[in-house]
Amino acid sequence: MILVFGYYEVKKACNALQLRERLIVKMSVLTGMRPGEILGLRRGHVALTQASISQRVYRGDIDTPKTDKSKRKAGLPEGLRQDIAEWLGTSPDTGPDPGR
Repeated sequence: MILVFGYYEVKKACNALQLRERLIVKMSVLTGMRPGEILGLRRGHVALTQASISQRVYRGDIDTPKTDKSKRKAGLPEGLRQDIAEWLGTSPDTGPDPGR
């Protein structure tokens, strides 16, 4: 079964969600990121206007993206950037990226 959501359905869903869940939905819908790529993002991979997709979480392990073409930069629209800034402001910085 394939579900197709329009602009108003996505907006309504985002308005009903709390910040963490809203971030996941927006990253998926607005950037085309896969769930494992979203979960694999680290603070150091997110710049002002884009996110660097260089790893993913797959079966509980941090791994490289599905294909070489999957390593990419994803543009971050303004509303998503605002949510990311809010999330980072409420989340502790656990130190430097360990390089994965």
